This record gives sequence, C-alpha cells and structure tokens, in this order.
Amino acid sequence: MASIALTSRLDYLATRKFPKEFPAPGRARLRPSRGGTPRISKNGSDGASPSPTHLTIPRSPFDIPDMPRPFPLIALALLLALPTRAADLAVSTDFPGGAAQVTAIDQTARLITFKIPTPKQGGWQSWWYLKVSGITPGEKVTLHLTNGVAHAGRAVYSTDGKSWKYTEIVTFEEKGKRALYRQKIDAAEAYFAWYQPYLPENAQQLIKDATGKPGVETFELCKSEEGLPVVGLRFREGDRPDDKRLGVWIHARQHAWETGGSWAADGLARWLMSDDARAKNLRQIADFTLIPIMDVDSVAGGRGGKDQKPHDHNRDWIDEPIWAATKAAMARVKAMDAASRLDLFLDLHDPGWAGNIEFWCHLYPKMTDPRKHNTDLFLAAGKREITGPLAFNGKAVSKYALTTPSSGIWATLKTKEKVVGGTFEIGVAPPRGHDADPPSHHLTCGKQIGLAVEAYLADATRKP
Repeated sequence: MASIALTSRLDYLATRKFPKEFPAPGRARLRPSRGGTPRISKNGSDGASPSPTHLTIPRSPFDIPDMPRPFPLIALALLLALPTRAADLAVSTDFPGGAAQVTAIDQTARLITFKIPTPKQGGWQSWWYLKVSGITPGEKVTLHLTNGVAHAGRAVYSTDGKSWKYTEIVTFEEKGKRALYRQKIDAAEAYFAWYQPYLPENAQQLIKDATGKPGVETFELCKSEEGLPVVGLRFREGDRPDDKRLGVWIHARQHAWETGGSWAADGLARWLMSDDARAKNLRQIADFTLIPIMDVDSVAGGRGGKDQKPHDHNRDWIDEPIWAATKAAMARVKAMDAASRLDLFLDLHDPGWAGNIEFWCHLYPKMTDPRKHNTDLFLAAGKREITGPLAFNGKAVSKYALTTPSSGIWATLKTKEKVVGGTFEIGVAPPRGHDADPPSHHLTCGKQIGLAVEAYLADATRKP
C-alpha cells in the first residue's frame, strides 16, 4: 500500500505546473531530464547524473503553495476510524419499585458494584431493581451485588421495562456470597431486577382487563397507610344463592419482594376470567376473592417488606392487626367463616430460588377430621393439577410453631373445621429445562392452582 501511495504521489507531482518561486532551497523541484538514472536531489539542483525526473522532497507538505492539501481530510478519516470511548454507565432507581445503592462503577471494566439499601422501616435486604444507561449496544455489562439475604441464580433484565429475560447464570464468590450478574445488552439502556417486578400498575392493569368480564367484580379492599389502593377481584357467576356457594379467599404479596406470588395470582385471575369450561364452572359454584398485592406500600417503595418494623403483614394476623390491608382482609374472611361460607384460604409466597412449589400447612401433623380429610383431598388435587413447569408433590410441609401469627396458621386455627388453609411457597427459579422467559412459569402455576381449586371444590367426597 505504501509503494502505491508513493507512486501516485510522484505521478501527481510530475504533471503539476509550479510557480517560478518554487525551486527554493529545501523545496521540491521537478524538471525534465536529458536521460539517465532517476535521481532525487536534496537542494533542488540538477545533480550530477541526468534523470527523467528530478525531485526534491519538501520538508513539509504545506511548503508547496498551490498543492491540494488532503492531509487534514486524511487525519479526520483516521480519527473517525479510531474506536470511540464508551459513554459512562449510570444507574437510576427513581421509579416505582426501584431500589439499589451504587458503591462503585468501573467504567473500563463496565462493572457496577451495588448493594440493597436498608429502608427506614427495617426488614430484609432482599429486593433490588435498577436501570442502567450509557450502555454501548452489544457490550456486556456486569452487576456486582455485595449484600442481601437472597441471591437469584439468574437475575432478569429488560430493555423496555415490559418484556423481560433471564441474565446469564450467576457466579457466587466464595467469601461473602457476592453475586455477579453478567449480560450482553443490545440497547443503550436496560433494567435489571431480582425478578420481574409486579407493581401497583400491574395490579391496576389486571383490574382494567377484568372490568366487564362475565362473573367478575373488581373492588378496593382498602387504602394503604400511604394512601394507595389495595385492589381485589371477586369471581361469581350465575344465580346460585350465596348459601350454596363455596367460599375461596386467596391473597399474595404479604412480603413485597416476593413478586412471583403476584404473578401466580395474575395467572390465576386471567384463567379464572377466561372462557375455559372449568374456569366457568368455578365461577358458577364458588364465591372467589383474590387480592394480588397486600403490602402495596413496600412494593411501590422498592422495599423487601419481610420482617419490617414493628412486624410485616404476614405476622399481623393477630387480635388487633396494625396494617390496613390485614385488618380489612381479616374482617372479610371472618365474616365469610361466620356465615359458614369459607372453604379454602390460600396465601401465595415466592421467597426461595429453587424451582419447585411447596404447600406449607403447619397444623397438618395435628389436624383432625374433617379438616384433615379435606386438606388431603386438596393436596391430592394439587398434585394432579400442578404439574409444571413448577410441579407440586402433593405433600404438606410443617415448619413453624403454631404460635406464629401468619395468615396460613391463622386460617387453620381460627376457622371452622371444614376449612382448608395454608401457604403456597412458589419458587422464583424456573426448573431445569424450562427456557421460556419470565414470568411464564408463574402464570402457568397460577392457572394450575386454579385448576386444583376447581377439582377440590367439585370433589363429592369433601366434608362440609
């Protein structure tokens, strides 16, 4: 390439007409020769040996007065060809549910180090959700989480805040169990979170989608401590009288960071309002209440909620509850039970990473009939219907002392003996081999919980 460029340059110079003052000392001089070997002269003289072309190299390309000056353009082209410095990465959390405290950003390594902040209400450092801007599309960004009581095997990310995908499988450092989430991003900005957020706006969208559907009533359970609506749905269709209907109460998200519980509730609601024959049958035989988010303030504020002060919503099932949502829910459930119209009470949680689903029923080892009989029927129905991706084994788990003031324990100690009560602990992670994007396995799980409820209530051997 260099020889071609030089040859082109010589050809160009040989055809130029130069001013008279050009052959000055130190400048190039071109002139025809009488023949002989080509020669380059440093002082502009003819030289001792004749040559076809006599050339003196200029000290600077700009020494030639009328010569075109391509060098600035060449320099510009070279500059444009050089790799540009990437924009600085920046992190923001100023949106509903946002939570992260950045401690360092290594712009060269494209590494963001952060921790989960401790809210003034206290509680677990368990929920994080942030937005990264300044990304060069196609580059890999690394998030380094340095604290918290829970680490996902894979976090989730989104480039539009709506459609989410899993990050690469996380690695854990030996000391401190610090999590490193890495992901190639094909956009200038992206959201990252522990799991796909389910915010008050998602619950409102569910309410909007349910409005006008046959057999569905939407309502406001109460206003939260911060003035946010705690919304619910009630499913009942047909002219069956109230005293012939079977009462179901299901709520989710007493612990704000457990978003999978809300996604399961969302999947359950969308199946229940559908044209599916079994969903329609359930609307015909039941009076079914569903609350997708109980601790709406912590959800909106980006707080984990678990073990917040003075206690969280799932430790508020006491004689004098302090949280508005718990107080309102308890009043409705008590009224249903007093009228002998409560048959099933479920609390949906989502704390563990393992890709499975468990039914926590702490009274189970000490149960007597008819509660024991009905609980066994429900467990069997669950095993038949909740088949995966998150599969249920049909067994009850008993871990907590019965003095624990949780809703699942309350529902088995404070209600009539026919009532089945407990908590579904739904894993965050998809099981191995499930490659669909989030929250598909939670939506499916919610639908399958609905199928299990329908199968149980339709069982003729259930004891009243």
